[in-house]
Amino acid sequence: MYTSKLDIDFVKHSTRFKCTRCARCCSLDVLLDEDEIRKLGESVDLKWRTTKKLFNGSSLVCCFLKAKTCTIYDKRPKLCRAYPFTAISENEVRKLHAHIPSSAVRVLGKDGTSFLIMYDDECPGIGKDGAVDWQEIVDLTADR
Repeated sequence: MYTSKLDIDFVKHSTRFKCTRCARCCSLDVLLDEDEIRKLGESVDLKWRTTKKLFNGSSLVCCFLKAKTCTIYDKRPKLCRAYPFTAISENEVRKLHAHIPSSAVRVLGKDGTSFLIMYDDECPGIGKDGAVDWQEIVDLTADR
């Protein structure tokens, strides 16, 4: 039987997050949905379905980043809003044979599917004092 060594960080009810506006997430490729592609227009790289990238020093960053400020912060794409979190169905995690701790938060999607929420442990906002609406994370990321 296949056994996995996947080390996935799942949120717990005690997980806290507050965005530090470090712009780390602005160097990631964010897959845009059709509505976001339409709204962002010429700023979209249609081949990759992401925002266009520009060089900031030696790094490629989102074309909406100026210094360390997102110029569309209040209207940014769903995956940007959810970062550093993303939801994955519990069934998919089980197929990967990843260990699911009993403390992992489970959130039901609109169709009753159970989702777990993973996070990027390198995000400096993890552990900062701020509550997160886990249902909102599922709503933003589960249908991707």
